[in-house]
Order: sequence, then structure tokens, then C-alpha cells
Amino acid sequence: DPPLPSDINSIPYRPGELIALGNAEVTIGTPVRTGDILSFSIQIASGALQPFSITSDMFRVYTVDGTSYTPEAVNGTAKFGDATINVGATVSGTIAITLSGDSEPAMFVVDMSRSGERVFPGAWVLDPNFSPTSND
Repeated sequence: DPPLPSDINSIPYRPGELIALGNAEVTIGTPVRTGDILSFSIQIASGALQPFSITSDMFRVYTVDGTSYTPEAVNGTAKFGDATINVGATVSGTIAITLSGDSEPAMFVVDMSRSGERVFPGAWVLDPNFSPTSND
């Protein structure tokens, strides 16, 4: 809802890590949940040679049951997305969503591949204490 991009990273990034997704560097803050509202900061820096556009549907929070949510305007927080990022510029804001049902938020996915620039999708685990384990 929709399915994850096929070229997404197999080990998710963690909040606070600065990640290069091609011509964009992305970092997210630690998620905060207040009731059914989940929010966290996001910052995107352009390393592209031309401006590129983002839309809010390029950013999704997935819950354990596979449902996904896109940013919305919540409690005075503006809806993130729908912007043009100029060469060398940084865009920052807050991702805010209203969760429905009992399923826990699990992953945040950024897929700016439609921007026309060399930008790759990336996934962040929403648990800042996550540590991948080996099955060896």
C-alpha cells in the first residue's frame, strides 16, 4: 500500500543518521508519538546540479500491518512536501501523520526517484534503538 521500491536498502537507516540518497542528503529526527499522532523532523539537502521537486507522496510511514501514511497538516504542523529544492539548498520540516488502528509504526520510506535527478529511495526504521542482527 504501495509496495516498497525494489531498490530500497535492505538494512534500514536509523533516525539521526545523515544518509546520501544520490543527489540528496536526508536525515530524520527521532519520532515522537502523542496519541494517534506520529511526528519527526526531516531535512533534505540538495547536491544536484539543477533544482528538483518533491511531493508529499514521496514520503511514507508504514505500519507493521503494511498500511502506509503520507504527511498531512496536523495540529498546526504544515504538510511536508510539495516543494522545489534549489541547487545547494536545504529544505526542512516536520513529517506528521495520524495513525488509525492499532498497528505500530515501523518504517519511514523516502522515494524521490520520480524527481528526475539521480536520487535513490531509502528506508529508516522508526525505532532509534534498532540494531541489525546477523543470522550467521
